[in-house]
Amino acid sequence: MYGLLLQSAIEIIRAKYGQETWEQIKATLRLDLNSVAAFQQYGETLFVRITKLLSEIRNEPISDLMNIFGTEFVSYISNYGYDRVLRILGHNMRDFLNGLDNLHEYMRYTYPRMRPPSFYVEKETAHGLTLHYRSRRRGFVHYVVGQITEVGRRFYDTNVQIDIVSEREEFDITHVVFELKFENTAYVQQATTDKDSNELDLAVDCYIFFELFPFHMVISESLEIVSAGDSLTQLFPNIVGELIRDIFNLVRPIITLNWSQIVLHSNNVFEFSTIEPLRKQSNESDLEINDARHQNDSEILLTMTVHRDIHEEYLRLRGQMLYVHEWKAIIYLATPVLENLDAMFNTGLFINDLSMHDSSRDLVLAGTQQSAELKLALDQVTKRKMKFSK
Repeated sequence: MYGLLLQSAIEIIRAKYGQETWEQIKATLRLDLNSVAAFQQYGETLFVRITKLLSEIRNEPISDLMNIFGTEFVSYISNYGYDRVLRILGHNMRDFLNGLDNLHEYMRYTYPRMRPPSFYVEKETAHGLTLHYRSRRRGFVHYVVGQITEVGRRFYDTNVQIDIVSEREEFDITHVVFELKFENTAYVQQATTDKDSNELDLAVDCYIFFELFPFHMVISESLEIVSAGDSLTQLFPNIVGELIRDIFNLVRPIITLNWSQIVLHSNNVFEFSTIEPLRKQSNESDLEINDARHQNDSEILLTMTVHRDIHEEYLRLRGQMLYVHEWKAIIYLATPVLENLDAMFNTGLFINDLSMHDSSRDLVLAGTQQSAELKLALDQVTKRKMKFSK
């Protein structure tokens, strides 16, 4: 767990219950927490332990306290500018909830070791929807309730009533079903728009469509890959006819990989990672890291970051699953996740393998530029340090 969540809870305890209460909690739990860093990781159970003790001290239900923490967290993260992300996720509460799973994907760029929960929407009506919540973290159900109700009130001027329909443990995953009640007028408008668009019949050859998505996969009900984009077939010449689970691991969302679950999660971003590395590069990496010992500090840092923190030899794909009624199949419209040129070299991809119509090429080159700028900045710091040490 990152310190940002703990920071917010500690500030709430101090403001609402006083510094003496926080000192009592620290002493009882023997916590050495004079300060909490937002980007540092802490024990997964620490938050719940603090809440349970606060519940005993104040004689307040844990569920109520978690709800308060969740509600106040929405205000707290405004200090970090995340309120802008929450505002821009959608036009209305319905859009926000349908994009809630993707919000945590954006956060993973800042918090790369985050273990995000998974959300998906089903059974929408004009008066609300059903929201599924899955998480490896236990005890945060009412925390989520507080967050969602506050987001609705603060950003979308929507009063959301949330009921817990069911809660169960599935292996190491907590699966909760929420019933959300609110004026879902956007759903009615969308249903009308979909009806009008169905009357528009455009004859587009599927091969033209496939050219636009060089990393696409068409998947049958048995999860057999019946078609794949040109860039994928270059990496996996025999991919057609294989089962998707024999080549890729599902990273997100947190579901069982089967036909019905994929169809249910059409609003979620799907991320896959290859089971096997595309290129064996351990010897090459070792040589580069050994050579780095003779370089300056900035070069060592960059080399270690590239080759140890990022598993670039594994291809990661991210995109959307869409059911195509005419084909009786699902098409996965994906793009590769590539941080920089090193990732491309390690996976055997080239710039012209990427789509021209999205930002894949720009992101790869931008990542390389940022690495170069970081190296330059660290070089300058090193030179200044050497200058002052003389």
